[in-house]
Amino acid sequence: MLAKLVLSQARAARDRGDHALAARDLDTAEREYAAAIRKSEKKTGDDPAFDDTNAAARIGQGRVQLARAQPQAADLRFSEVQQRWPDRWAGFYWSGCAAAHGGSYARAEWFFSAAIARGAPGAHLQRAYTRVKLGQDARALEDLGEAAGRGPLDLPALELGALLALRTGQAPQAEWFAQAAATPLADAVRGVLAHRRGDTAAALAATGRALDAGLDDPVARLLHGASAYRTGDLDAAVASWTRVPGRGDLEARARYARALRRRDAGDFDGAAADFEAAAPYGYDAPVGELRLHAAAAAVAAADLDEARRHLYASAHPRARRFRGLLAFAAGDTDTAAAALEHPDDPLGRLGLALVLLARGERPETELKELCEPPAPQAVRRGASRALAALRAGDGDWDGACDAFEADPAPGPAPDDETYGEALYRAGRLDALAALTANPWRAPALLRTGADAEPGTGRAGAEAARVLREAAYTAAADGDWELAAARNRKAATVLGTADALLDALIAAFGGDRAAAAAAVPGTDPARPLLLLHGLADTRDPDLAGPCIAAWAPLLADDDHWERRRADAARRYAAPVTTAAMDDARDRLRRLIEKAAADAGAADAPALLHRETAAADALAALGGLPPGDAAEPADPLVCGPLRLAELGLHDRFGAFTAGLDPLDRGVIEIHFSAAGTAAAALALGRPGEALRAALDLRCPDCRGADPTGSEPHACDPDCARFAARNPAYAGRPEGRASLREHAAAFACEALLALAAAAVGRKDGGAETAAGHWREAARLARLAGEADGVAAATAATALGRGEALYRRKRYGEVVDLLESVVDLCGCGDDRDRVETLLADALDQRGVQATRDGRTDDAVADFTRAVALAPHQVAARRNLGVTLMNEADKILTDPAHGDDTAALALAQRALDQFEALLRDRPHNGEYRRFRDSGAELKAMILNRRGVAAANRQRFQEALKDLRAAVALAPDVPQVRRNLATTAENAAMAVLVTYSGGLIPPDRKQAACTLLDEAVDQYTTLLAAQPDPELRARLAEVRQLRDLLCPRRNGW
Repeated sequence: MLAKLVLSQARAARDRGDHALAARDLDTAEREYAAAIRKSEKKTGDDPAFDDTNAAARIGQGRVQLARAQPQAADLRFSEVQQRWPDRWAGFYWSGCAAAHGGSYARAEWFFSAAIARGAPGAHLQRAYTRVKLGQDARALEDLGEAAGRGPLDLPALELGALLALRTGQAPQAEWFAQAAATPLADAVRGVLAHRRGDTAAALAATGRALDAGLDDPVARLLHGASAYRTGDLDAAVASWTRVPGRGDLEARARYARALRRRDAGDFDGAAADFEAAAPYGYDAPVGELRLHAAAAAVAAADLDEARRHLYASAHPRARRFRGLLAFAAGDTDTAAAALEHPDDPLGRLGLALVLLARGERPETELKELCEPPAPQAVRRGASRALAALRAGDGDWDGACDAFEADPAPGPAPDDETYGEALYRAGRLDALAALTANPWRAPALLRTGADAEPGTGRAGAEAARVLREAAYTAAADGDWELAAARNRKAATVLGTADALLDALIAAFGGDRAAAAAAVPGTDPARPLLLLHGLADTRDPDLAGPCIAAWAPLLADDDHWERRRADAARRYAAPVTTAAMDDARDRLRRLIEKAAADAGAADAPALLHRETAAADALAALGGLPPGDAAEPADPLVCGPLRLAELGLHDRFGAFTAGLDPLDRGVIEIHFSAAGTAAAALALGRPGEALRAALDLRCPDCRGADPTGSEPHACDPDCARFAARNPAYAGRPEGRASLREHAAAFACEALLALAAAAVGRKDGGAETAAGHWREAARLARLAGEADGVAAATAATALGRGEALYRRKRYGEVVDLLESVVDLCGCGDDRDRVETLLADALDQRGVQATRDGRTDDAVADFTRAVALAPHQVAARRNLGVTLMNEADKILTDPAHGDDTAALALAQRALDQFEALLRDRPHNGEYRRFRDSGAELKAMILNRRGVAAANRQRFQEALKDLRAAVALAPDVPQVRRNLATTAENAAMAVLVTYSGGLIPPDRKQAACTLLDEAVDQYTTLLAAQPDPELRARLAEVRQLRDLLCPRRNGW
């Protein structure tokens, strides 16, 4: 009855905890669950109902910890349930939930699998979510199918099933999940399925329903727009594609198609708007021509105002002519009409001729007449220049010169550029050489072989072209120095005509640095020229650009595959991937050597870092172009190239926009932490540690040595952004950089520890120091669990190797140094177990060597570390028992109190062994021997106390000895004798008078005890002497206590 009451109270406390947890009253829930555990604990293991309540309350406590966002604390509670009830699913299920809350999805999957194996009803669904996190879509889909077979799924699970089935190509399953969900997202999935089947109409309807129901998903809009476009619903296509981020090209395609349709339908304004919207994406936008069509239609309809509106809105050249025609049609004759109205006015005729020229007509006859008298001088001068321009435009340079020279005195101006160009083009170089102020004199002199500065404008450009032609001629003749000099002078005016050709001329002309600088950053020849320039000049300033240029190519597998295919075609022979890999490796070493010869600090690490960074950026598609002046393709490079281009600020903004996972990778490679990463990748943990602990630029570092934590540049450092482009413009950058660096420092320390632990002289001590430092830094990096696991793994690996070689002392020293660094999970259990085994074996060795104290200490420590280990506890018990027996045999080894303590400790070990293995005969024999040994020690101490007349102490020890060893006659006889003597001592004390009642009662009790012990001895073995002694004691008792029952 009492058990039922306690069970009812425990269940009520558990239920109150459940209600409090549901109401988010976590403190109350925790108290109630604790109460439920206390009330059910005593019966747990005896009654399944109490087991159920206790387990549920412990699970509740773990759920409270989960609600407090403390998954590790929660997991401890769930682990208790697993250990106490390993056949039940709840502990494993909730441990899976805790692991998932903590982001340990692989661990969560294991626990959910264990829960499923024990019959957990809802674990398939949870494992499905976990496997999605692990990227195991197909297995997650299997779990969802299993969960659906066990009961209806909620909408999120159905939607997830539809998406997983879609992603894994399971169309029937995707259709089933989507139909069962009947949500906007499910409609979107059905739209994708219809699209894959080629059913465009169904895809349009399904995605339309999803969007109308409020789904705001770019993929759904993308597909809806595509379906609408294919079915000709261009308005719907524009509406959907307009709202797809980053796909303005699709919107432009739909708008362009709609513009054509609107144009054909006569909706010119609507068509113009769509054409203009599509134009930025490369579509032909004939807006001007469209306006001409509109104007023509308006003229045909006699709506001149509408025609003017379209013409003035158009930039088409014919529109401007038509505006003139409309102006003429409206009576706006201007100068041309005035000239036409006064044909005898030379100035008017010249104006008309100019108007005709402007309108594309060729009034050459009119201009020739105006160049001759009787036209006024001013008219003749203007007419001659206009005629010269007309002829120059025709390429008639001699005719142009004649026209200029028809100019009345004083003739054309000596510095007139048009006249100078006409002389130059006509080949009248001697006449031009006399015009010292004319800019075209320079190209004329250069063409005759004389020297001159190119100048500016058209004349300067022509002079530079002459120089360039001369440079190419000199190059063809093999005079590379002359070619380079002339080409440099030409470049001051014309710039670079052909970057590769200019670079080759500069290179063969002896200026390899200029050759490298001449090639644009995107030119494939630039890395090669930089490498040759670096190898030739050993200029340290070229080392960084050379590495920066080669890194993206070394990281680009597609580039090397193209080179392999090109080589196979060129040589008509197969070229293996291994051969290309070897070529790439030799090229890497060549770059490293050239940079090192030029004085670059640690060129291999620098090249590795730059290559890894380029590879990481390439995986994200590169840095998008910022404006039209930059190359259209995304930029793929490392931090050195970013610094060269000054793009660190834009790169910082780009990094900030990435998702957290990608951002973390980019932050590592495009910051000072990348140096540590590169050193680790090259197997240089010492250098990696130094790099990770000092991230500062030389200015910020100064004379300050590296400390024990990562140091970043000062907040106001001007070089921080260039050295750490991933953090440019991000105030939180320094803290994040220090976290990454701390993680690499931990990795480096772990590597150093792994290298040191195998050394003989002080290796374990050195490794332990590294491990302690890694554990300290792990808190800054958020890597405490990982560092603890790695520490344990390395220590265990070395410890097991030493254990196999029976070097147990070294195992103990190693594992004792790390056991406190291994956290509190499975890793620590494994370390403690191996340490306990090593201590046990070392204790055995110490026992053999006669070092009993050392052996006891080792066995004791082993039992404390691993109470479940049988061998250490057995060895401890046997050793303690032997020590106690040694004292019993020879008191010189210690007193009885010490022997008794040793015997009791030994007995405790055997009792503990029997609790776990109650039917083990060996442990039972050890326990009995220990009990008998303790009895003999108590017996000897009791006899000694009795000899000193300290009968109470003696009786206590002897009674305990009889209880432990009831079959040892000597112990029982000593108890009988001592009880008899104690009674006699009472009688002797009061021999001169009346014995007080209480003392008389005590004496009678002692005599009764003596009688009982003698009687028991005689029953076991008849002995005349004992029988006579018993008779005497009985006689004394009967005399002293004649009416005992009446007292």
